[in-house]
Amino acid sequence: MRFDSSILTFTVVCFLSTDYVCAAHSTSDPPPDFNADMLFSFLAKNDYGSSMTRQPTPRPTCKPGEYGCPETHPPTLRPKVSDPPSESPSEPPTGPCSVEVNISCIGTNEAGNDVDCKEIPSPEGSCSDGDLETLSFTYIGTTCDQSANTQDDVCEDSGSGQLDDAVITCFADGDEVLRKEVSVGDMITVPASGSLSQMLSCDIVGVTNNRRQTVKIDTTGDEDLYLKDIYGSLQVESCGDKNCLVDVEYTYTIKNIGNLAMDITLLERTSFAQVELNGEVRSGTQTDDITDLVKEKNILPEQSTEAVESGVIDVCIEGQYKTSVLVEADPPEGVPCKDDDMFEIVTEPEGCRVDVEIACEDEDGTSCTDIQAPSPQCNNGEEIKSITLKYIGGKCDQSSNTQEDVCEDFNGGLSDNAESRIVCISEEVKVIIDDVISVGELVEIPSASSDSLGDKIKCEISQNNERKQSLTIVTSGDNESNDDLFLKDIFGSLQVESCDEKDCLIPITYTYTLENVGQSPMEITVLDRTRDGDTISLLDKIEDKTLEFGETRVVPEEDVLDVCVEEDIVTTVSAEADPEEGDPCVDVDEYVINPKPKFCRVDVEITCVDEDGNDCDEIIPPPFNCNEDGCVDEVSFTFVGPPVSARFVCKNDAGDDLFRETVFIGEKVTLTENLSPIVNCEMFDTGNGAKIRDFDIDTCEDLSLKDVYGESLRLESCDEQNCLVPIEYTYTIDNIGTVDMEITELLRTRDGSTVDLIDLVEDTNLAAGEDTVAKETEELDVCVDSDILTTVRVEVDPPEGVPCFDEDEYLIIIEATSSPTDPPSPSPSDP
Repeated sequence: MRFDSSILTFTVVCFLSTDYVCAAHSTSDPPPDFNADMLFSFLAKNDYGSSMTRQPTPRPTCKPGEYGCPETHPPTLRPKVSDPPSESPSEPPTGPCSVEVNISCIGTNEAGNDVDCKEIPSPEGSCSDGDLETLSFTYIGTTCDQSANTQDDVCEDSGSGQLDDAVITCFADGDEVLRKEVSVGDMITVPASGSLSQMLSCDIVGVTNNRRQTVKIDTTGDEDLYLKDIYGSLQVESCGDKNCLVDVEYTYTIKNIGNLAMDITLLERTSFAQVELNGEVRSGTQTDDITDLVKEKNILPEQSTEAVESGVIDVCIEGQYKTSVLVEADPPEGVPCKDDDMFEIVTEPEGCRVDVEIACEDEDGTSCTDIQAPSPQCNNGEEIKSITLKYIGGKCDQSSNTQEDVCEDFNGGLSDNAESRIVCISEEVKVIIDDVISVGELVEIPSASSDSLGDKIKCEISQNNERKQSLTIVTSGDNESNDDLFLKDIFGSLQVESCDEKDCLIPITYTYTLENVGQSPMEITVLDRTRDGDTISLLDKIEDKTLEFGETRVVPEEDVLDVCVEEDIVTTVSAEADPEEGDPCVDVDEYVINPKPKFCRVDVEITCVDEDGNDCDEIIPPPFNCNEDGCVDEVSFTFVGPPVSARFVCKNDAGDDLFRETVFIGEKVTLTENLSPIVNCEMFDTGNGAKIRDFDIDTCEDLSLKDVYGESLRLESCDEQNCLVPIEYTYTIDNIGTVDMEITELLRTRDGSTVDLIDLVEDTNLAAGEDTVAKETEELDVCVDSDILTTVRVEVDPPEGVPCFDEDEYLIIIEATSSPTDPPSPSPSDP
């Protein structure tokens, strides 16, 4: 194949290149050394396909001294000293003309040693195995969407189309390390003082327009960097000692193997190259007369001469390179002779490069990392029309909500491994759902009418025709009832996931994109996805598993994202591919979704127990009669006055003091040792010491709880019979929201009196999911009929947003077993 006639005035040297095949120099000037810059700058402007459709375009005039300028290059012909021709024989030779030509080619390996061009190895492609001091690129002028690498590619274009000529400025660790004007095909090398241990950033600005591109390349070793990676308009050619472009030297040795002296009249070299670069096959043929390169054209029998050409081959891509030469020689007399030879180089780099990337969006095209959680309160004072519940299994004790929870387990409660039947009815006793479900499934409860769900719904859950759980959910939407309904509330085995337009569960689609970013075809053999400890293969979702360079395959996977739970959802995809030759290649990508719902939710609950652990509303009052077993050994009274204070002196019949103290109203007078059947007590004024009265207490007959003795002492206990029971209220505060919170107020109200118990709270700062308590001790009078209502309100502040609160109440109903002889006194007031 011949080039267009406009090229025939050039001697074209064809060697292996990254983007094109041939480079040229004018035959009117000494041919320059064939090097990478010349190869790419020429070939970038000559796309020699089978039809030879692209014509060469002239290079911009270079500046004297600029790398690649012909005026500054030494000639390609690098004469080698050879033996001088021997003197002509004394007698003219006889016999036919006979000439022999042989081609040899020498290149260098990574160690810098000379090797035969057919044996030059491809370098191992990774540039991430040590500190980089230099990095070389070919400027290919392409846009960011043609990038091909496995890094988290950072490339931004402004404007569109290819940039043929540009100024490149590169920075490493904030320092400018390169500024150069380039054209497509030019090579650039980024140096560094020490190593390229930081991100490399390059700005590419058009010379004739405002087109701009910014490329960032991770050269720290944290991410993979490979030879032939493409970052926007830059393609990696070398890193440190690893180089795709290898200098080679062809030597054409011509020997006179006849008996006659001869003149070399023609040395014609034909070069053919076919390469596959970035997924495109390109080829070209060039024939040139290189007779001028022959060092000594007149050679005697058995003498040799040679011609030498230099070039560059790319050992990182597949290529076939055939160089043939034809030599012709004329003897002084007789018929001319000729010979030819051919040298072929085949490059077959092994291995492959696969890139896998994960993307994720919801149905509206919003990135999964940007999806926002809805506000958690369902009602907001409005009627609720529908809710979605997830069946999570479990018993009523796992309930977590701020309603007055009505949930009851039956027959041992639910088994998580069995199918369950759920039947929900409205307040009007209309069945609104009747379904069979398993753990993890959703139950959508629509309204029984077109308006709302009504004030409440009741659900019955059974297994194997046996009743297991009954629960009630208030759906009135009434803010004043303290029966608010929130997303993620738990009622026994059911959890609220959505209400009307508010939804925690968002349908999303993961997209796994695989791309062949290497120079060789490959077949996808593994595509594994791991999430929540579960790994599955998605390989069957790829119909055509063979990828050429730049080809992609996209595998979608649908899922549901819970945006109301703050947790890291990590998805990892591993892809593996096999090349035609060499070892398999692997790539892994990870996608993390971390929903950050801003739910301020607090729950407070009151519990109350006596010293034996009995609930306060279940304490049984004692019998009032103290003498069923005869005389008592211990009695205790409450001083009820008047006056406000008095001094009591109580003695047994032997005159021993049993009590001698001053007491105030509400304080105790306790007689515990050496009681006689009759105990005498005297009451004195604490002001002037005068006796107010004296009285006897019969400890063996007619002693009854709540009786008043001496008009001032009320009997509270005798032996084991006690009206005043020590009890402990516990206020449990639970952060059931998704944000940290600070408890700012804990108000307790009882008997019309309100006090702030914030100082009793063990820990006022709660992370999401944490709880704390405040405890308060009291004496409960179980011998007086009464209703004792305790209410508590807790208020908390989140780091951001509006404070939230919750309330609870605890009612103790006392029904005494008998009535005291005197009217009952009120229950003890707050201390």
